[in-house]
Amino acid sequence: SKKFEDTVLAFSNKDVENIKKLALKIIAKSDRHADKYGYLNHLKEDFFNDDFIDKCIDEYYRDLISDLKYFREGLCNLEDVDFANNAVAIVDELLECQNYDDLRSMFSEKKMPSKTKKLETSDEEYRKSLMKYYNNKIKINAKNDYGSSENIKELYLRYKDYAFEIVDLVIRIENKLDEFKREHNVYSFGDISRFILTLLKNEGIRKEISNSFDYIMVDEYQDTNDIQESVISSIARNNVYMVGDIKQSIYRFRGADCHIFQNKYEEYKKHLGGEEIDLNRSYRSRKEVVDFINELFEVLMDKSY
Repeated sequence: SKKFEDTVLAFSNKDVENIKKLALKIIAKSDRHADKYGYLNHLKEDFFNDDFIDKCIDEYYRDLISDLKYFREGLCNLEDVDFANNAVAIVDELLECQNYDDLRSMFSEKKMPSKTKKLETSDEEYRKSLMKYYNNKIKINAKNDYGSSENIKELYLRYKDYAFEIVDLVIRIENKLDEFKREHNVYSFGDISRFILTLLKNEGIRKEISNSFDYIMVDEYQDTNDIQESVISSIARNNVYMVGDIKQSIYRFRGADCHIFQNKYEEYKKHLGGEEIDLNRSYRSRKEVVDFINELFEVLMDKSY
């Protein structure tokens, strides 16, 4: 079709190899979901609307604000007090910006001060590293080539038809693949897992399996994927005990979704659907090791990360 030809030209410059790789990547991801066709439709419905784009731009703005606050903390530790005070005053003006467009505009107007002449300090290398962080990370990101939020939205939506065409292509491939599997009786691990969910839709089977377990205990819960969570939820009867640590999530490449853990953790803290219990004493490491790790993680691994 003309639309498919346009998509190939947009992504591959007449070479369909990139389209094939992208389609296979999407197929692999959809196979990890309890409802793979629902996931594919979700790619079209949830990622190409104004609300989603506005949310992304707002998250980008908040990341810049977070970086500015980190930069400000570093400035307050400098020996060159005059330079630090002048720089902090500029950063404080930037922090008052309420949205991405205002912040981007403000960056074009503001210039960081020069260091105090003839003042020798012992932290000059630290000051240089701070300014490098500001110039090469914060400022460049804020004054990017994408333009205003409206420019970003227009550029993003320009690829909507192409993205839809690729997802529709994947759906056609999935339908053909499912037909082939049925004819030859060969299935993937994802298919087998979804068969379990199909069986559990039968009330008699679901009750028999559910009543077979007094307790369901799940270790490494942060590495649960969508299908596993659906199976557990189907047979649970307020008898699930889960243990996990979101900082130890390492199986994203095979479909693990640490948001499943994070969402439960937040809900259970509020006594919604379960109870949260913190293991806040380590029996493995010395206090000094634990304190160091906690201090490091507090900076590197915030909730969004």
